Amino acid sequence: MSEQELRTEYCKKHNIHHLFELLATKVLVERPENPFAYLRDLLQSVEESEAKKASYDPTTIHFKADETEQGKPKLKKLTIGTFGVDNAGKTTLLSAMGGEVDPKCTPTVGFSPTAFQTEEYDICIFDLGGAANFRGIWVHYYHDCLGIIFVIDSAAEEAKLQESLEVLKETVQSDYIKGKPLLIFCNKKDLPNSRGCEEVISEEFLASVLEADTPHKILPTCGLEEDPNIDTGVEWLLEVVGKDYDRLAERVKSDTQKVKEEKERKRAERLAALEAEA
Repeated sequence: MSEQELRTEYCKKHNIHHLFELLATKVLVERPENPFAYLRDLLQSVEESEAKKASYDPTTIHFKADETEQGKPKLKKLTIGTFGVDNAGKTTLLSAMGGEVDPKCTPTVGFSPTAFQTEEYDICIFDLGGAANFRGIWVHYYHDCLGIIFVIDSAAEEAKLQESLEVLKETVQSDYIKGKPLLIFCNKKDLPNSRGCEEVISEEFLASVLEADTPHKILPTCGLEEDPNIDTGVEWLLEVVGKDYDRLAERVKSDTQKVKEEKERKRAERLAALEAEA
């Protein structure tokens, strides 16, 4: 393996580029008096948070057809993707979903999954970092999702709100996302400068970016308190996905095969290029 390949592998294993992007973004936003002390504390917090995460490689194919074990059907896999730009409050909301209201949530460096089970489903709701330079990796997760949660900061400045809407548009119009059930949380409703849902994102806007008949729901939320809207939204999403599970699961299976074939095609192209250079 070449030095460049070793470096790439190391960066991928430890999320190095995402880590440094997070640190730089937080310093510029917070502008602490002593950036060195601030970074020491932030690194410790990030390290503790990362230690709790399950490993997940976004380039790995995850979906498999239902299998049986000892004559009993396995729980159906149900994967939900959580997206949104940085500082929207995705990680805080996911903590609240798990029953842990944490006002000091550490921003996501890469990928953070929340897993739980019901009588029928093995559910994974994952959280992806929303910084601009990280969003390019989102596409590697789209094929795995049966439903989508998109979080918008309802108290953000106008430029940031418009960025969120543009990212939402790009996300829902992806070939692997379009038409899938969509839950939108207009977060930070507790702040005095927060906007109402209709002001944040209108039905006219959604009609212009979503495929016809795409199931969707918009709710105002606050991840810093026990907000019943969070549970209401998640229950709605799981119910909608459950009603259409067979079709959505078949689509995920088909899309997974496409992703696998595309990976193999690119791998073959790289090998051919290396052989040509030899």
